[in-house]
Amino acid sequence: MDFLTELENMASTAQVCIAEEEEPSTPTIEKWQNLFSYTADEAVSKIKAQRADVNRLRVSDDHWELVRDQKSAEGYDREAYEHALSRKPTRSTPTTATAQHHTAQSQRMRYLFKLGGPVDTPEKVREVLGKEDTLLVRTGLNDNEDDPTTSQFCELRASEKDKVLDHLSKFQYTPTLVPLRVAAKDLSSRSIHPTLGLDSTLPQHRLSSAATTNIATPHQNEYPLWYFFYGTLIDTEKLYRLCGSVTGPLIPASVGRGAIKTWAGRFKALLDAPDGEEDSRVVGAAYLVMSEEHEYTLRVNETDNYEVVRCEIRFEGSGEVKRGCTFRFCGPAEGLS
Repeated sequence: MDFLTELENMASTAQVCIAEEEEPSTPTIEKWQNLFSYTADEAVSKIKAQRADVNRLRVSDDHWELVRDQKSAEGYDREAYEHALSRKPTRSTPTTATAQHHTAQSQRMRYLFKLGGPVDTPEKVREVLGKEDTLLVRTGLNDNEDDPTTSQFCELRASEKDKVLDHLSKFQYTPTLVPLRVAAKDLSSRSIHPTLGLDSTLPQHRLSSAATTNIATPHQNEYPLWYFFYGTLIDTEKLYRLCGSVTGPLIPASVGRGAIKTWAGRFKALLDAPDGEEDSRVVGAAYLVMSEEHEYTLRVNETDNYEVVRCEIRFEGSGEVKRGCTFRFCGPAEGLS
């Protein structure tokens, strides 16, 4: 750009600034309120600031001609369009559904807590938590190859993790916590919760104290345990890779009150059927999981976008029905199709 052209541009800018010193019109203020969610005072302030800024972003005549029809249809004039281009991007406010999902996901999170310091045994962890149930304890090798010793870890829910950290805040001790991306498994011993396609809080699905033992099955730590698989888990080779061995056949089967969708464009997602329709059946395969170790490997494979729920598995051919478990999708609804 030569010197004379630059002088012409500067003169043009000065003329525009002089013309723009007048107060913004009411239609212009309302336009900015609608486009940018400003209050009336904010709109006036933003318009004046933009008009007073001789160095502000300006689009060329050719640029505006290219986009004028589209932007005018969206409610923009040239001035508002230039303001839109100059605004710094802001993070969008999450939708209510997204916020609820993140809250639920954080509540489902699991953590491995390394035993040590003031809580160096499972019994001390149980004392801090005030619970009588047996804790799930895992053993891991130290990262240091020169140190052959092992360490013990307790698996904690998010609420349990918070209690332990609150207790440890009284001591000069830094705990080791490892977040787990594992499918949650919390089978109630007092109700049918969670069960595919059934709301355990409804009166017709509540259990009497006498019936609880017989109906609220399978239990949390019951093995062997029938699982209903769909999607990639109906592949025997994948099961072998995950578990190191396959202890039995995959048997054609189906479950009721379920519906299949696709998540993230490629993953199968089992959901509750609308209104818990029994006739809404999903076809897959049944597999007998022999141990907690094998089940845990499957839960890790599914990640925390899924959760273990009870279900009734109907075996194709024989028509026999057994109570078992399956993986229900509980991830973000935005990725479902």
